[in-house]
Amino acid sequence: MNRKSLLLSGIVLIVLILVSLLPTNVMAAQATTPLYLGITELRTNDTPNMGYAIGDPNTNGTEGYGAKLWNIQEHTGPNDGDPVKADGNKNIYCVKAGVGFSNTHRSATYNIFYNMKTERDTIATNVPPMESVVNGTIQTNNGTVNTYDALLALADMLYLIDDENDEAEREAYLEAANITTEWWDMLLTRDDIAAVQQAAIWYFTNYDDKPEGKYDKTDDTAWLNYTLDGSTYTSLSDYGQATDEGYQRQQQAEILYKYLIKTAIANASNYSGSETTSTEAPAKVNTTTLTYEESNGSYILGPINITENSELPYTIDFTVKNGESEINNYTLLNSNKQPVEEGTTVKDLVGKDFYVSVDTDDIESISIAISIKYSTNTLTLWTSANNNEEQPVMIPEKNEESEDTELEVTPEEKPFDLALRKYITQVNGVDVTNSRVPNIDESTLQNGTTATYNHRKDPVLVETGDMVTYNITIYNEGEKDGRATKIVDQLPTGLRFNRVISGNFELESYDEDGDNRLTLVRTAGNEDNLPAYTGTGDPASETITIECEVVAQADDTDTTILTNVAWISEEYNAEDDITITNQDGADRDSEPEITPDVNKDNMEDYDGNGNKDDLTDSDYYYKGQQDDDDFEKLILMPESFDLKLIKRITQV
Repeated sequence: MNRKSLLLSGIVLIVLILVSLLPTNVMAAQATTPLYLGITELRTNDTPNMGYAIGDPNTNGTEGYGAKLWNIQEHTGPNDGDPVKADGNKNIYCVKAGVGFSNTHRSATYNIFYNMKTERDTIATNVPPMESVVNGTIQTNNGTVNTYDALLALADMLYLIDDENDEAEREAYLEAANITTEWWDMLLTRDDIAAVQQAAIWYFTNYDDKPEGKYDKTDDTAWLNYTLDGSTYTSLSDYGQATDEGYQRQQQAEILYKYLIKTAIANASNYSGSETTSTEAPAKVNTTTLTYEESNGSYILGPINITENSELPYTIDFTVKNGESEINNYTLLNSNKQPVEEGTTVKDLVGKDFYVSVDTDDIESISIAISIKYSTNTLTLWTSANNNEEQPVMIPEKNEESEDTELEVTPEEKPFDLALRKYITQVNGVDVTNSRVPNIDESTLQNGTTATYNHRKDPVLVETGDMVTYNITIYNEGEKDGRATKIVDQLPTGLRFNRVISGNFELESYDEDGDNRLTLVRTAGNEDNLPAYTGTGDPASETITIECEVVAQADDTDTTILTNVAWISEEYNAEDDITITNQDGADRDSEPEITPDVNKDNMEDYDGNGNKDDLTDSDYYYKGQQDDDDFEKLILMPESFDLKLIKRITQV
């Protein structure tokens, strides 16, 4: 091998060795537009401008341990004297107390940034002050909690100053910590909140710092100090003593501080793992199918069940609609289907089954939209490429999120359904020998659309001049109250209507010399409804009793059959306030306009719809054309018929 080859091989070997010695850590992105950050004591989002500290930093090491809660400002440039940006006093937090800025009151250049939720391992490797935070733990009564998990949980809770008109957000944030104007005359200011949040961050990131308790104020009172000049600090309780303002704010600061720490620890497990790309919604709708029942003119929807997954603050938007129209007058019901107390909200019912009641009037389809609304924060860690020991800062940016659930059901239209049966009870005031009163089997109504009405239909023996008593009974087989309002009875030639004996109907018309058709209408002023079928027992009913006279003359040689057919020609659906005459589907299984094709002279052989020829079976249901019509038969024997045979027939 010549000298050149040896030299080349040596160079390659040196390069390979150098490459192998280079760091293998994955670096986060370098910002094309750096941040220029500095710190100052006073915060400027409220009047008067205040600075804050944990304890009194001027007595540090002599009478205790204090730490300034610095206000981090963003400047327009890197040079001394470059002004603070217009919005440069908001939402920037020191990650770890004690690290400090390289030059207090001057700006430092931050040009490396990390996504704190997805790059924790990279942060631990490349940002030395963060290694103990990423890998640290906190001992709680419920076990060990990772410090970094708790920090992420806390970050998602932070109140972020957006503008001067964020009063509603501030109040909602404090209300989550049970700090409300119901209990306090005045509330924490925006800068108060920011200072408390900074202290809560240091609770986690400086958890193991000595002396113990320097950054843990969960057992302390009056720990939040303030300054108006940047140098002299005193307890916030001393501010505005004449109005008690400082005392109230100090008390609230302690409540908020403990709430933030407790809730972050409780939620920490939701952030475990090397990458946390999303935050689970703090509440979940467990109901997947909306069911309903009908009661007293209302649909009872539910049960609906919502449970909490974490203590992250949230709100619930709850919207009930009929089709596309919002229903505002719904009623919330508890797990026992009783109205909740006035002022109870859906959020108050989280963790319990509850129901919603809406009127049945004009309902097409019902939908319930439930939106769990909450905020998470995109959390960016900024460091300096010039000095990775420089104080890392984190900047949260709010993301409004929601978990939306829509439940929908289309209630089945409750059926309206009247049925009619007709049967002979007496001849000349004497009960017929074999009862023709229907024996009702309601099982076919429970599993279908009509009951079974078993009664015989063989002709009843009569003679000219006999008075025959008929019962016409109307049954309510539907799920809505209602009544029949008009009944038609087609009488045959040879049978004449005489009178209405009883019932809620009266004569409207009868033309013996014309079509021999009898029409009965409900008695004026009578609005008695038959109650809806309840699902058990016989359906509700009412009976009209009429009397007819046999005027036919017996034939010399042939029997004479007198058949009459009655039907409902008009009915009233009381629940929907509809008079039914010819509307398709208004009655579940019959329509008043569809009537048997009969007249006074064509009914001798009429025997209903598909019935067997033998009409003597009292255990058989002889059907009409629909369930709202029925027939009855009389028979006159020829004059030459043997009297003994007649007697035998009457005993059948």
